[in-house]
Amino acid sequence: MSLQQCLQNGKYVWPISRHLGGSFHTCRVMNYHSAIKELNISFSSKITVNVTNFHVRHLCNSVAPGDLPELPRNLYIQPVGDKANSMPKDIFRNKTEMSSTEWEETIAFILQEDSQVTVHCCDAVVIKKCLQHCNYSLANSYLDHIARQGREPNLATLGAYLQLCGQVVDQCGEEKIFEVYQRITSQVKVLDSTLSKSAILALSSTREWKKALKHLPIIRKMSEICRSTYSAIIASAFRNGEYDTGFHYLDVMWQENKLPTDQVFLEWVKQCTALKTTEEKKAMMETLFHKLATYEIFPTLPVIQEIDLMYKEHLAWFSSYVTIPSS
Repeated sequence: MSLQQCLQNGKYVWPISRHLGGSFHTCRVMNYHSAIKELNISFSSKITVNVTNFHVRHLCNSVAPGDLPELPRNLYIQPVGDKANSMPKDIFRNKTEMSSTEWEETIAFILQEDSQVTVHCCDAVVIKKCLQHCNYSLANSYLDHIARQGREPNLATLGAYLQLCGQVVDQCGEEKIFEVYQRITSQVKVLDSTLSKSAILALSSTREWKKALKHLPIIRKMSEICRSTYSAIIASAFRNGEYDTGFHYLDVMWQENKLPTDQVFLEWVKQCTALKTTEEKKAMMETLFHKLATYEIFPTLPVIQEIDLMYKEHLAWFSSYVTIPSS
């Protein structure tokens, strides 16, 4: 029986390791497609990982069929029309609720598609996918699925969910953020840098945004504070009228050679449009342009468009801008 026939009959090639030229190498069959008649083989060493393709005929003489143990066919080759293969990859964008059966199928699909995802971290991966698509309803559906299984979400899962709540505070409400934050802090005395970032991004969208400030030193001790974390605090300070605090962290970003996100300047323009008198609006816009010049920041097109809109609708000024394509 050839190697190709063994695979088509549902047999599996166990990982084979050997010493070759003084180095330890591992050979593992990654995937196989009968129509292509080709194997995708992974050769790895302690230093590098190289993936290449070899035709089946190159391997038939080097692997003994008797050494191939029998395994269920579905562990190696998915049947045609299998639900996992036809499952849309955009379910995290389109769906708002799923049953436990659908979640189990989705998890199986994720585990099959990404070898780095394990059953132990799958909960956090699912919530992070919901976070990526800002899908609060689907995240709640998955947490309900976990509860039906009698399990509790781990800290990584709660951290991702907390960050998602911060993005959709208008949908979930501030009390939900406080509830999840309290749930996390009750389980661990000191948050790590990842959980601290999630706490900052969530709390900065609430009335208790100043609680986010205490997590900055924690992140600084473990890693660098990223631009999105700084920007969330600055935008929150502007939103709550704490302009000096916002400018302080804007100055810190400049010293650390980090550029703020659009969120910062869009919030400033929003606060400017909310003022009552034209003189106040004009003064705030002059402050904005002064800061842009001081920190040598060139605003992006979305920010320029908001400034242009504010000029025309709130100051009755004429303004225009030109976009130059990069190519």
